Amino acid sequence: MNGEALIAVAPPGMAAAVEDRGAGEPVALRERRRAALEEALARPPPSPTDEAWRRTDPRRFDPERWPIAPAGPLHAAPDSPPNGALVEPFDAVLTVWAGGWSLADRSGVVRSRALRVRPLGEVVTSDPAAASALWEMAPSLGPRDRHELWALALASPALVIEAADGVRLERGVLVRSLAPPDMLWCPWLGVRVGAGAALHVAERLEVGAGGAESAAFVIAAIRFAVAAEGRLRWGRLQTLGRGALEMDYVFGRLERNAQADLVSLQVGSRAVRSRIGAEAAATGATVRLGGLAVGVARQHLDQQTVQIHAAPDTSSDLLFKVAVRDRAHSVYRGLIGARRGSVRITALQRNHNLVLNDGARADSLPGLLIDADDLTCTHGATIGSLDLEQIHYLRSRGLPEPVARRLLLEGFFEDILGRLALPALRTAARAAVRDHLAAMV
Repeated sequence: MNGEALIAVAPPGMAAAVEDRGAGEPVALRERRRAALEEALARPPPSPTDEAWRRTDPRRFDPERWPIAPAGPLHAAPDSPPNGALVEPFDAVLTVWAGGWSLADRSGVVRSRALRVRPLGEVVTSDPAAASALWEMAPSLGPRDRHELWALALASPALVIEAADGVRLERGVLVRSLAPPDMLWCPWLGVRVGAGAALHVAERLEVGAGGAESAAFVIAAIRFAVAAEGRLRWGRLQTLGRGALEMDYVFGRLERNAQADLVSLQVGSRAVRSRIGAEAAATGATVRLGGLAVGVARQHLDQQTVQIHAAPDTSSDLLFKVAVRDRAHSVYRGLIGARRGSVRITALQRNHNLVLNDGARADSLPGLLIDADDLTCTHGATIGSLDLEQIHYLRSRGLPEPVARRLLLEGFFEDILGRLALPALRTAARAAVRDHLAAMV
């Protein structure tokens, strides 16, 4: 079946939505959208018998059952960024919603061109090689996930954040992503860090209206490229409502002596399926990955991390922590990949899980894919509960048992939260985790 025939059998509104997003974009980007849709339609939907979906029912994540958020303005632009403690430290605040975006240049970095935020279509025109590299970037460990292809085809808005060579923006950019209620939304974000530059990007994903009970389906694609001697600090806090679904595909590439510190915080949504990873593509590249997830009630948390080493003398260090209670279910899948010639690398992977009652469940599936020697790769996982002796100790010091349990849970996650670069972001993340933990004690 050719591409036109495939698109003819697309779900109602899907082909039209892809064409609508491509209107006014460069031909190359429209063709990429169309190719992503064709590839998605050419594949069968995922099945519970597929190895990648054996622990997660793919029927939870069926994009064809959701109305697609329009590419044009869904509503008026949100109010200007609040002058709260979270916003205050950042050089710029980027607000993204279905069909639009706005940028507040708080310290003049955009005006001075130290920082640029542009639609992907503009980057395709001015620097097609860079745009193509971001768009095509993904772990080379098999075909793209079908949902990721939906996200590429329907990407809106598609934006690129760029830090110029040599610029050091430690205060960086806050990205406020506001999901439309009761719709499928596929935001796409690219981040480029120039040679010798330093950039901090923090994202908070939440439902734009409707509160904690709102349903939404977000499939987000995030790509980053860090040039030689550059450094990226990236943190993402997902606090969607209890009726929401969230999928994300986060991946980037680091060049010579580049560094990336990535932190993923999942404390919302009815169900989550997330993939975060990076490729150390040149000598001296260093990646540090951290993540936490908190599950209560019947939340389902399916998360994968990918550490790829494609050059000698590179390193990666991953720490991922999960706590589940009630009927919540966590699935963690970790992969370290060392390509041929990736000698003298160091790759560490640790996953620690707290299961707080008999009805909850945590699965941990670490893995290695090694095609090199003369390297150090370790992976390990633990599954347990809160230490009864520690609870008894705190109670003997006058703390009620619920308070003792909460303090131990907060302490369990503190080394992940401590990886967030800015105090204001750490405070916001701690508050979100604390609110979610309140249901676990």
